[in-house]
Amino acid sequence: MRTFLALLLCISPSEGFFLNDDRCFGVCSCYSNIDCDRKQLTAVPTFDLPVFLLNKDYTHMQTSLGLNDNNITSIPFGAFHNISKLNMPLLSIYLGSNNISIIHNGAFTGLESIDDVGIYLDHNQLTTIPLDLTRMTNLFALDLRYNPIQTVSGPVIAAMFASNEITRLSLSSYEMLKKVMEVQDNSLEYLVLDGMTTRKMDPGLFQRSKTVPLSSITIEKSSFDNVTEVLCNLDLNSLTISGCPNLGDNVLQGCPQTSLWRLTIYESNLTNAWTPSALYNSPIRYLTVLGKFDRVPTSVFRHWPNLQSLTVGSNITIIEKSDFEGLRELHDLNLRANPIHLIADQAFATNTKLADLHLHYNNDIHLTSIPSSLQNLTSLSFVELPNMKCTCTAMGGVKGWHADYVSGQCTNIHMGIGTYIETKLTLCP
Repeated sequence: MRTFLALLLCISPSEGFFLNDDRCFGVCSCYSNIDCDRKQLTAVPTFDLPVFLLNKDYTHMQTSLGLNDNNITSIPFGAFHNISKLNMPLLSIYLGSNNISIIHNGAFTGLESIDDVGIYLDHNQLTTIPLDLTRMTNLFALDLRYNPIQTVSGPVIAAMFASNEITRLSLSSYEMLKKVMEVQDNSLEYLVLDGMTTRKMDPGLFQRSKTVPLSSITIEKSSFDNVTEVLCNLDLNSLTISGCPNLGDNVLQGCPQTSLWRLTIYESNLTNAWTPSALYNSPIRYLTVLGKFDRVPTSVFRHWPNLQSLTVGSNITIIEKSDFEGLRELHDLNLRANPIHLIADQAFATNTKLADLHLHYNNDIHLTSIPSSLQNLTSLSFVELPNMKCTCTAMGGVKGWHADYVSGQCTNIHMGIGTYIETKLTLCP
């Protein structure tokens, strides 16, 4: 993309490509990608290119074309034909949050010269699956979330998967999900289920998917009351659950998963009664779990001694000595969602590889001094502290730290905590 940028900056306004130094295609910008988001467009630009650009080599570029948050209502025949002349290997076209209700036959004609194309049509007014998608052969990603799709044709979906190797799919229609799961030997790897109103997944919904490489599922803002079908029929590497009010402390019980290495749960109702027993034998290394925890769920974390990155919260006020005991591979610990006011001595005694520690809390000042438990973390390269009063007493335990290690602001003087440690703390008795 840098080559593309350099070329664009050499084009003079008189050639009709730029209107001024920071615009291309009329109102868009082309600094790192082609950005036409939020430009009050009512139609897709024509993307006219100067002739000399067409003779350049763009085969190394991976580019996104952003047309989100405009007022586009339809996609005409050959809308992206001119962009495709650059012959880049990958192009992601973002058309989310418009008012698109019509995609004309041949709308994506011309994109055949690009190896991989992603089309993102979320938050529009489509009532059927665009037939033009079945004519493509290079579609790798498709996002149809939050469209009022009323007609879901099994043959259309089958044809779409037959002609493309779609590895990423995002849906809000449960009926479409069922049709997709009926397609034998599809190439799905990443699936996003967002805004689904169905409470129960049909028995065997994912059973056929044992023959496909589906390894990552994200479930967002949906009404499902369990994920048994997911746990019992898929060997996942990554699972994300967000904003699903019916999925509580028993959400991850039942059929054991043994391959999951990334788990993300946020905007949840999880409490300290959370017992994800189905995952106890999974090699989880990256964990984010934000719920209503009032203390660190230590008994859960001990099942995953190889955790490397951990984010947990969001009502924890005290860090006990044993909370992270035994997590010897922990590199990144994020506690910034919590109003912590006390961290016990030796709280991180066994976390000898800890390099990044995040303790910042936006709402109030809770932690009043830098914990002594940080002193012996020899691998620590960055610590994010809450804003606090900087005094010799509060900072006394960290004399000798380099300022680059610390972020946060002194509340009693106009100075960063790192600067205070470097310049003022050395003068303390």
